[in-house]
Amino acid sequence: MTTCLRHAVGLILALSCCCAHAADQAAAKATKGAAMDYGPFLTSSLSLPPASPAEKIPPAIAYKSINIKLGDGAFVAFDTDLLRYAAGWTGDWLNLAKTHMTTSKGDVCPAVGGKVVFRTKMGPGVSHDGNLDDPRAATMHMGPLPKEHAHYKGLYVSGERVVLAYTAGGGEILELPGAKVTGGTTIFTRTFRVEHTTEPLTFVLADDAAGLSADLVAAPPGAKIEKTPTSLRLSLPAIAQSVVFAVAIGGQDVSSLIPSLPP
Repeated sequence: MTTCLRHAVGLILALSCCCAHAADQAAAKATKGAAMDYGPFLTSSLSLPPASPAEKIPPAIAYKSINIKLGDGAFVAFDTDLLRYAAGWTGDWLNLAKTHMTTSKGDVCPAVGGKVVFRTKMGPGVSHDGNLDDPRAATMHMGPLPKEHAHYKGLYVSGERVVLAYTAGGGEILELPGAKVTGGTTIFTRTFRVEHTTEPLTFVLADDAAGLSADLVAAPPGAKIEKTPTSLRLSLPAIAQSVVFAVAIGGQDVSSLIPSLPP
């Protein structure tokens, strides 16, 4: 074997070893990224799983999403721009494949990892001046809602539970998302503490709501659930004093399952 040939063979072997080492490192990173304990929530953009193999990069359903673990195999995504629940699902939490958390250069955002139970359209999750129109036309419907409409302030963590803080209707709102499996059905809950508001509010609970229902627990006078063939809404009057109440969302028999929910 000539000297040049020996050098070429040596170079090929060295490159092969480097490639194998890099592949091992990438595989290790992917495993660690998927298995890492991210705590009770992870903030990211969020998409649904690809509808088909041809859909390599599915569109985001929320650009700024707090993906929250609720326990009992249930999860929700809270959109901090629009103050809405982009989706609620059961099964696995997030699909992190091909994201920056499992690859050296991610090209997709995290996706819902399980079966979607409910979702909402891209638009305000709470009303302003009596309507749910999206006021962000001047910014191509990007970015947060104007502060006078509604404004995300942050969150609190208590153990494994997450409490969301925002303003709407001129008042302060704290909200605790939760879930409980009862009677073989997953019931999603939204527990509100609403401080003095100056106008009635409408909250978007779900769009594409066929097969879903909702009911109230300890609701203030005048609060009600409004259902159409395609949506679920919570209508809340102006609140003069602090109130605490909950909304339960689930299958058609959610009202019959409410007594089995924890306080």
